[in-house]
Amino acid sequence: MGKIEVGDQCWRVTGEGGKDHSWGPRNWHAKTYFRWHTGVIDEGTGFMLVRGVGPTKQTRSGHVWEDGRFHLVDDFDMRNVYGGPPHYELRRVHLAISSGDRTWVTLGTPQAWLPLRHRQTGPTGDGAVLRIVKAPTEWVWADGRTGAGACEYHDLMDDGRPIGLHD
Repeated sequence: MGKIEVGDQCWRVTGEGGKDHSWGPRNWHAKTYFRWHTGVIDEGTGFMLVRGVGPTKQTRSGHVWEDGRFHLVDDFDMRNVYGGPPHYELRRVHLAISSGDRTWVTLGTPQAWLPLRHRQTGPTGDGAVLRIVKAPTEWVWADGRTGAGACEYHDLMDDGRPIGLHD
């Protein structure tokens, strides 16, 4: 519980939700590609999903918050729609999220596309590029409710093409 004050305006916040504790030294190129989706539909509904794919490990996890209950995600289906070359911008993301016998469906539409590049020496000694994209996203829940959140996509680049376009 706390508050945010800007000038004469004040907002009370409860601070519920996911927190990113991943700050610090890292090998940005350790994953082949990475997907992170967050969304808040209303005061009682939100989600956070992670998919990481590396040379030796794959992760798919997350949670849904609904009506005061935390649902650990068993799995989620993700279908991305991209624009073509040269930028391969994310246009839409369709998610079907499963926990036990529950399934939630949502459609995300990025409102902006903020690409960054990280360059380092690759495994063969050549230069390697990781594209990191942060996209503020509008989410539409299956029942028509809308909310806001973000998509963050990391992709190693292969000859100017993001490796994870298929996912």
